[in-house]
Amino acid sequence: MKRFILSVLMVLVFALPALGANTVTPVVTFKDGMALITVSWIDDATNGITSTAILSAGPAGWIIKALTVPGAVTAPDDNYDIDILDSRGVDLFGAALDNRSATVPQEAEPTIPYNFYDGLGMNLVIGGQTVDDATGTIYIWIKPVGKR
Repeated sequence: MKRFILSVLMVLVFALPALGANTVTPVVTFKDGMALITVSWIDDATNGITSTAILSAGPAGWIIKALTVPGAVTAPDDNYDIDILDSRGVDLFGAALDNRSATVPQEAEPTIPYNFYDGLGMNLVIGGQTVDDATGTIYIWIKPVGKR
């Protein structure tokens, strides 16, 4: 009986910190010659989301735009910032995803002339956000190499 109680306590001790952890869930779909990367996120607000992998590999191509949608139930702070980094740590949107709205979806195009994603890895960074368990979704459209 003591082992059972000890086992239950150990599960609770190790599982409870995970309940408030940052979560990033990517899904890649293809339609009409475009790749769409959908990233759902939850930020526990302790440090923001610091360079969390979205993809370890993905469709190489030209980044067309992004749509950011704040959570409907638990929205992030107004003017929170999003960085989408490539495998070298370059912000693929050149700060165009900074100062996002907490209430309405917003679109943005890359502001840097070199908006090519190499397909070798993509990371998400969210800053300026202090709401516990804030949620949101980011949609990133990529025109794969060789598509016209």
